[in-house]
Amino acid sequence: MLKFGTSVTINRPPEDVFSFVANFENEPKYQREVEVTTKTSEGPIGIGTTFRDVVRVMGLRLESTYEIIEYEPSRSLAIKILKGQAPFTARYTFTDVDGRTELGFSADVYPTGVLRLVQPLLQLRLQRQFEGNFNRLREILES
Repeated sequence: MLKFGTSVTINRPPEDVFSFVANFENEPKYQREVEVTTKTSEGPIGIGTTFRDVVRVMGLRLESTYEIIEYEPSRSLAIKILKGQAPFTARYTFTDVDGRTELGFSADVYPTGVLRLVQPLLQLRLQRQFEGNFNRLREILES
């Protein structure tokens, strides 16, 4: 299992940051490796909402389906892979700091197949990738 995480302070209130992040169809806007994300369930976004992702990691095209397993508006959000080559769980936290948002992110990844062979490289790559993603997210939400 791989563990990694990051955080970033965004000069926007938690409600705004949560609203943008919880709509996972926004991922391609700030995560360069995400080619497309599609909501695959009916109704409003919340616990049980599912999405399908197509991403490129280390030259591999990976598809996954995941579900929101925790949804507390403006406070926390968690997802779990239901189907994919790299099962993981991820948690986002949104903390109000004088009207700004401290966005925290942590993930546990369980690589399978060829990804198991490159775990140390994969962990370093994912850490750097998500740090860059969250910096792009900050730029988008502050512009």
